[in-house]
Amino acid sequence: MWESFRITAAGMLLALAAIGGSKEFGQAELERAIQETGAPDPALVTEIRPGSVPEEGYQISGNHLVASDERGLMYGLLEAAEEIRRAGRLADCHES
Repeated sequence: MWESFRITAAGMLLALAAIGGSKEFGQAELERAIQETGAPDPALVTEIRPGSVPEEGYQISGNHLVASDERGLMYGLLEAAEEIRRAGRLADCHES
């Protein structure tokens, strides 16, 4: 019976993002990563610029995150959180 209630990580991520708002969800995860690791706050500046990267895409350069849309912004914030957990700091990255 419980097998029918399996939720994938991606499905849970999208459900939580829909409930609380994509940007807010990503921002909360970034803040959690900073607190967990004790890493310095990267003072990430975020911007939604349609057409700058493919749909749902993002680019991180220095402390600037540019996304094509709200979902891309969430993905970029989640990537920033993962990078802080992995390396203790932000690294430049491009995702599309």
